[in-house]
Amino acid sequence: MNRHFRQLNRRIHSKTATVVMVLMVIATPLLSMTVFPAPAAATGWLGEQWEYRREITISGNGSDLTDIQYQLTGIDTQTLYNEGKLQFDCQDVRFTNAYGALLHFWIEDDSSSCGVDTSTDFWIRLPRAEAEGTTIFMYYGNPQAPAYLSPERTFDFFSQFSSFRVPWYNSAWQNRLKISINREKVRGTIPNFPVALDLSILGSAFWQNVDPQGDDLVITAADGTTKLARELVTINTGTETGTLWFKAPVVTNEEDTDFYLYYGNPAATETDDTATWSGHGLVQHLEESPTGSAPQITDSSGSNNNGTTSGFVSGDLVDTVIDSGLNFDGNDNEVNSGIPFASVTNNFSYSFWAYPESTRTETVQANSGITGTSGQRFVVYPEHGGVAFGSNARAGAGVSFGTNGISVFEHSGSYLPSLLVHNHPYTGWTHVVVVYSAGTPVLYVNGKFVKTGLASTKTVHPGASLAIGAFGKFDGLVDEFRVINSAVTPNWISTEYENHSSPETFFLLSVNRFLRLMIHQFSRIRPILQVQILSGCTTAPRIRLMERLYCKTYRELTGSDLKKHSR
Repeated sequence: MNRHFRQLNRRIHSKTATVVMVLMVIATPLLSMTVFPAPAAATGWLGEQWEYRREITISGNGSDLTDIQYQLTGIDTQTLYNEGKLQFDCQDVRFTNAYGALLHFWIEDDSSSCGVDTSTDFWIRLPRAEAEGTTIFMYYGNPQAPAYLSPERTFDFFSQFSSFRVPWYNSAWQNRLKISINREKVRGTIPNFPVALDLSILGSAFWQNVDPQGDDLVITAADGTTKLARELVTINTGTETGTLWFKAPVVTNEEDTDFYLYYGNPAATETDDTATWSGHGLVQHLEESPTGSAPQITDSSGSNNNGTTSGFVSGDLVDTVIDSGLNFDGNDNEVNSGIPFASVTNNFSYSFWAYPESTRTETVQANSGITGTSGQRFVVYPEHGGVAFGSNARAGAGVSFGTNGISVFEHSGSYLPSLLVHNHPYTGWTHVVVVYSAGTPVLYVNGKFVKTGLASTKTVHPGASLAIGAFGKFDGLVDEFRVINSAVTPNWISTEYENHSSPETFFLLSVNRFLRLMIHQFSRIRPILQVQILSGCTTAPRIRLMERLYCKTYRELTGSDLKKHSR
């Protein structure tokens, strides 16, 4: 038997482990019950299904200890997997004490599965550790064994972290990242939500191993294996930038929503899936050169509502909120996507980002008459209902946006009123959503409700073209234009704004998620001592060991002293 494991001490060997152990220091005085594992079926060898075991001797604790977590570090599980002795995800690993009782344990989650990890770390909970040394056994080599991880039994309060190793999508992928959507940035519970993942926030390990074309990018649900629809819009390993969209089955403010991003398979040939945009009638990221071959602007929804440009020059593709977008000059720049929405009426939504640079002509709010025939800055052109949809009882809806406000117009025969008028100064990038619900327009700006307009007297259809027509064209920048074939909810709109405008806080990568939970736990249990720490971590004699550990942990994870705290 190979017994060449390093001795174990009650030390902390990784940043994530540091957080867990500090949390345990904080939480221990509150505990009144110790969790002990159930006995194994046999007191000798764990079972004939297991082919291998290794004896591990734990020493160095100096005195008898009870209910202790020990870290077994640096196990070369890759070699064991390659030799056919271990499951790819370590599902067949078990630990027992010298008498055959199963021990609870946790495998630290990281970016590599056991099958490719040359330094896997295990945390093991021991009911008792003797001063003279304690013997435990590590079993493996059972290809039929299910997973036996019990993180919540290994560390009390672990259910708050949920960061144990989950099954691996496919052994051909060498790496993965755990990505969590911050529940504090989500409003309510939203099903089938398209998420924008800014790849620039993922760190150097990702960029050193991802395929240059992103052909290996796979994203799964929290179970690690359920593949989700995705669209890779851009990726540049030189500048370490890019955007991946994926369809989240649900996001919620009740808990952080976890996903796994797999990469590091040079043989992979993953492709985009239009199911990412189910429920959308048009999705234009506006990333393409407007001077290329027609149709220049691609519709990602799968509806083939591509746009043909006119009037643009090469410099009109510019940096915007999400990668690139188009600069409209208010004169002859257009994106014509045709008239595709004959069957979508009265309940639909527009969503886009825009940066206005000229005023629009202000009008009076009404649901009859003709007021929008000149001086408008139409981002979305209102199609003529009688011409486009065959009846003057039908109307196309459009959105005019200038530095002095936003108006929603409808257009048909002898009919061009502004059913919603919001006169307000706007500068810089603005997230605009117009929701038609039962024929009534509602305006949201930067994720917040602004105003409800008048009910239409027509059957209303969405438009698909940007800045066309004779009534005035938008002057400024536009990004991420889409038409949704339903009236989206306020929760959807607020969450979309948070996702697009602040990806650094919308997502929680593994390290900052541990930190946030640790800070919350500390503030809940030791509020009296906060004042000493929140003014800045120091080495003052009056700050006790627990506070010094807390400050040390913060520095390790963020590279800076603690400046402020928000519960």
